Amino acid sequence: LPQCRFSALSRLVPHRVGSGRRDVKLEAGRRLAQLGDAKAAPILQSYLEVSQLRLGAAEQLAYLKDAKALAALDAIRGDAKTSRDEQSRATIALGVAGRKDVIPDLQALLKDSHFNAFAASALAQLGDPTARAVLAEQLAVPSLRVEAARALRRLDPGLDPVPLLSELVASLASN
Repeated sequence: LPQCRFSALSRLVPHRVGSGRRDVKLEAGRRLAQLGDAKAAPILQSYLEVSQLRLGAAEQLAYLKDAKALAALDAIRGDAKTSRDEQSRATIALGVAGRKDVIPDLQALLKDSHFNAFAASALAQLGDPTARAVLAEQLAVPSLRVEAARALRRLDPGLDPVPLLSELVASLASN
C-alpha cells in the first residue's frame, strides 16, 4: 500500500479494534493482518473458537503465519465433514502462510474456476512457476488484473513488464 494509505489506515484501525461490534473488530483485524501487523493476532485469535468464524479468522491470521491459525487450517483440511470449498480455502491460506507442502494441492486448484485466482497468487508467493499461465490469463479480467500483475512480479522479480502493460493501461481507461 502507498505510505499515505498505510499511515491513514494505521491511525484508523486501533479505534475500530476497540469497537464493541464483532463485524467492525473482524474487519480491523483483517486489515491489520493483511498489512502484516501483529496487533491483528489477539483480535482474530479470539474468533478461532467460534465455529462459524474459524476459517475466516484463520485465513487472515495466515498472513502472520500464526501457529494457532495454521493448526486450525490443518484441522479444517483434515476434517472429512468439512466442505470441499472450505478445504480449498484452508489450502490457499496455508500457501499464503508459506507452507510448501500444499503446493500440489494448490496446483490442482488452478483447474478450479472458483479458486484458481487465489491458488495462483499463493503459488506465486511460494515461487512456483506453474501459476504463471493462470496469472497471465487473469490479466484479461479487469477485477483480477492488478493482483495478477503483482503476483507475476512476485513470481519473477526480473519479469519484463512491457508485454503486460497494454492490459494494465487499459484498466486505467475503464470504470
